[in-house]
Amino acid sequence: MDTEWIKERLQLPQLKTYDRIELALCHPSHISDASRGNTTESQRLRRQHNHLEYMGDLIMNTSIGDYLCRKFPDAGSGKLTIISSKLKDRDCARIYAFEIGLDQDNLARLSSSIDDTAKQGKAFGDIFEALMGAIYLSSDRNFSVARDWFFLRCTHALESLIAEVEA
Repeated sequence: MDTEWIKERLQLPQLKTYDRIELALCHPSHISDASRGNTTESQRLRRQHNHLEYMGDLIMNTSIGDYLCRKFPDAGSGKLTIISSKLKDRDCARIYAFEIGLDQDNLARLSSSIDDTAKQGKAFGDIFEALMGAIYLSSDRNFSVARDWFFLRCTHALESLIAEVEA
């Protein structure tokens, strides 16, 4: 993939390297398809992608907590927990993925065997989480870089989800 195009398209911050970004944008199902029988390499890349997803989920959830504490400085923990649970719902990673356009312009790579809309949505959510992890790790584990990118790209989705919870 063209790294400059990816950086521009996703409005990525300046990172030390973009190798992890390219891996994050490739769903494990596509890794298996693309490995052409090299199971050792496929397993290694799938494991790395899973680690990016795991890290990204943690960074995303911490970013959401930070966002809510800034938005509702006087709210009690009960209100924050209710709103937070909606914003951290497993399906929300899919919403954030669509917010940044991962489903457009062949930006993310999925296996052609994922033809069910619900499975595609989950796959895009997995890719979004991996992308968050890749940004964090590629910025020398600088949380503020990943958090600020998340806020820049996903505030509209966050605000829409908060409005749904408060309605």
